[in-house]
Amino acid sequence: LDRSGVPVGAVACAVGLAVAVALLGLVSPQAGYVIALSLAATLIIVTYILAGLAQIRRRTSGGRVVPGMAMWGFPLLSWLTIAAFAAVLLSLLATAAGRLDLGLGALALLVLWRLSGRHRTT
Repeated sequence: LDRSGVPVGAVACAVGLAVAVALLGLVSPQAGYVIALSLAATLIIVTYILAGLAQIRRRTSGGRVVPGMAMWGFPLLSWLTIAAFAAVLLSLLATAAGRLDLGLGALALLVLWRLSGRHRTT
């Protein structure tokens, strides 16, 4: 974050990905659309998994729950939701296209992680 709270790295990464997808769309519109859609879906699923894990961690560590915002069925439904999303990701391994999608999604997450600066450089 810069001084005003803007996540500059995330914005730069999003712009870079948008430019890459636009250039891929110029070369092959069909492939560009399919790759962008698959990548977005994979990243959304991973985001939901991480949100579920964050909720479980916060609630079990004694974090304050906003009245009216508590998820019912906690923690069972949280774990079931995470398991369902993980099953969707694992089902992608059954097809060649799914493996490509999962590989590209993993690569995108790795790039985002490296750009975030939250890794050790030792």
